[in-house]
Amino acid sequence: EIDLALAKLWYGIHHEMISRAEDFFVRRTGLLYFNIHRLMKVKEPVLKAMAETLAWSADRLSREREDLELLILKTLSFKN
Repeated sequence: EIDLALAKLWYGIHHEMISRAEDFFVRRTGLLYFNIHRLMKVKEPVLKAMAETLAWSADRLSREREDLELLILKTLSFKN
């Protein structure tokens, strides 16, 4: 699962202009809405790979992680 996510990430960064964790987990893979369990498995390796590939600072990585956690919380607590 992690290898597949990282391959999708590589493609997304190089061919689809992914620049934020939200881009990858919401718009490119749909993991946030359709497979949150897989998202939880691949979240940290993907964030680490994004930070390395996109040369994020530690502050940027922290903000991306916080933004993603907030999206996860909002998704999990959604009520009709």
